[in-house]
Amino acid sequence: MWKTCSAIVLILLASALTRAQDATTKPSTFHLNLSFEDLADAPPADKSQATISMERGGKKPKEEPAKLVEGDNEIHLVLPDGTHYLYIRCPGFAAQHVTVKVEDGELKNDSSAVTLYHTRYVVIRYAFNKKGKRELTGNDVEAGKLALTHWTGLPHFGEDWQLWQAETNAGGGFGAIPVLAFHRSSTESGFADVPENSKFEELTEAPKPSEGGYQCKSIEATPGLMRFCRIQGNEGNLGFGKILVEDVTLTPPKDVKVLADR
Repeated sequence: MWKTCSAIVLILLASALTRAQDATTKPSTFHLNLSFEDLADAPPADKSQATISMERGGKKPKEEPAKLVEGDNEIHLVLPDGTHYLYIRCPGFAAQHVTVKVEDGELKNDSSAVTLYHTRYVVIRYAFNKKGKRELTGNDVEAGKLALTHWTGLPHFGEDWQLWQAETNAGGGFGAIPVLAFHRSSTESGFADVPENSKFEELTEAPKPSEGGYQCKSIEATPGLMRFCRIQGNEGNLGFGKILVEDVTLTPPKDVKVLADR
């Protein structure tokens, strides 16, 4: 028998929207069937901490998120016409969102099934020329190593792409595959191949845009992946850099800072 979550979801989601948009539409019921990826080698995770919240632009809501349970959750909503996003989160798993649409006071989609996948930690070395030059050594270059998780990005590089746990290795959807996914596309920008048998330290200059074959094409993050990268960014030709994926793991690394979307 499926379990159901508390009716407190109605209070949290409805009150947030009522104050923000003066919602007056009739209550609707949305069914969310929640499951979790099961991996023997994944670290323990407390599934009872799963929550749902109404967010705008991924920003943390003012209200406390409502609890979810594994299995079927009956969620009561009071929403104005438009498209809305419900965010599902649980520590140790990559977050997801589901879309609900209301037209003429009626909920157009009243159910969804969501599987939360264990968080993948992608350890990346990087170097980026902050002056927009192609040189990848010297005082103008910022270098470091970070562990990315779902919906996070490296300094500077994150203006064009982020890590996304996707359904396929080309990106899109939600799943178990960590992908370096572009959210900005521009000509002669993106990733470019490095010479065969290259060593990260020996990549001292990024190729010219007209010669490097840069493409804004998302790619699966796998250990050993190495690429040049030209970032268009928010300020035009922002700069050149390089990346090396050192590891992809289910366990939070202890020797490197981990970035999270919360």
